[in-house]
Amino acid sequence: MIRWPGFLFDEHLGPRWAAALRGLEPGIEVHVVGHVGGPRAGTPDPDLLVWTEERGCFLVTLDRATLPEHLAAHLALGRHVPGVLLLPPRVGGWSPVLEDVLLVWLAGRPEEFADRIRFLPL
Repeated sequence: MIRWPGFLFDEHLGPRWAAALRGLEPGIEVHVVGHVGGPRAGTPDPDLLVWTEERGCFLVTLDRATLPEHLAAHLALGRHVPGVLLLPPRVGGWSPVLEDVLLVWLAGRPEEFADRIRFLPL
């Protein structure tokens, strides 16, 4: 069973998502942009991708507009990411999405997610 080092929630999701995920699995490493342990608020997407690459974390985001372009540029530079989990624009509830995030952490395989955007819910 693969256990990923952690997740980085973008600043538009905020700390409540991180707290809810920790409530499902207290041992999971979760960071939030703009909060202690995460990149500073306002960090550009290309820098977030570098941050996640260096720390082996998934990026969990709502950014459908620009993130795909930034990921393509990141990969074109020969860089990599563990994966990007893209949430729907209007998330109806935390539970199904957070359960999918937890499923990725518990049962995901690197080749399923590396250098890709996966849309949640799965």
